[in-house]
Amino acid sequence: MKFRIIFCAAITLSLSLPTLTYAADAKSDVVTTLNANATLEEISNSARSGNAEAQFQLARRYDFGQGISQSDQQALYWYRKAAEQGNSMAQNSLGVMYGTGQGVTKDYQQAVSWYRKAVEQGNAIAQKNLGVMYENGQGVTQDNTQAVFWYRKSADQGYASAQNNLGTMYQGGHGVDQDNTQAVFWYRKAAAQGNAVAQFNLGYMYNVGKGVARDYDQAAFWYGKAADQGNVKAQENLAALYQTDQSALDDNGSDTSSAGGGGNHRKPGNRPTQRPSRPQGTPKPKPQVTVTPAPQPTPKPAPISPK
Repeated sequence: MKFRIIFCAAITLSLSLPTLTYAADAKSDVVTTLNANATLEEISNSARSGNAEAQFQLARRYDFGQGISQSDQQALYWYRKAAEQGNSMAQNSLGVMYGTGQGVTKDYQQAVSWYRKAVEQGNAIAQKNLGVMYENGQGVTQDNTQAVFWYRKSADQGYASAQNNLGTMYQGGHGVDQDNTQAVFWYRKAAAQGNAVAQFNLGYMYNVGKGVARDYDQAAFWYGKAADQGNVKAQENLAALYQTDQSALDDNGSDTSSAGGGGNHRKPGNRPTQRPSRPQGTPKPKPQVTVTPAPQPTPKPAPISPK
């Protein structure tokens, strides 16, 4: 089936700010030297004996309230213990806590300081987070070139969130020559790993024919992937694709219908999310949907991809 889009109102082309990744985002990928079946008591005893990995794991338990009462103060305490011993995951986590004011007074410079310690060890998540700080000018002088540098470092290690953010930099021409083909390249890499925002962004590129031949079937496919993970914009755009077979979208992503208006490609707000959204499925198509195709780097803290 071929799809077409029609807009019922002026389009808002917005790029969500890239997200700082909560340590929690990476914690699930941590390779631990502890027994996989270690009890909380064993982890706690090992942490108190000075084991940095155990300290990090204990901090994580407090951070998420896993088998123990959630406590930002205790999470901060144990992340710091592990970070001071050079645990890069803990250093990144401590940076996130300072960057978001979780359990401590918000301090962007301290956040940057801990991210730098982690990136010195090649931590991909911290590289992405440092890129976000440069893009937003938080704790450092705003510098898109440096943002691209750190996004690329992380993206080259396969980190999907950074790949998506690098795609948005190419699409917007921020810190790098504008290049929709490269934007599609990086969106596709992140989308293939299941990154919902990148799936939405890739669907958008197919939707409007940027960096790739316009293909409404592919747009619907990628919107559907993102919609199944709860991406609201993807749900709206997918619903609109099913509503009509007439296109009112020009190559610049602006509404060309009689009710149309222009759009902008800059990123809004930078308020961090607190928890990752849960998949909610694709809602039933609703009439008069306002379509908002818009590349969103990663929901930030759209810096912070939640815990």
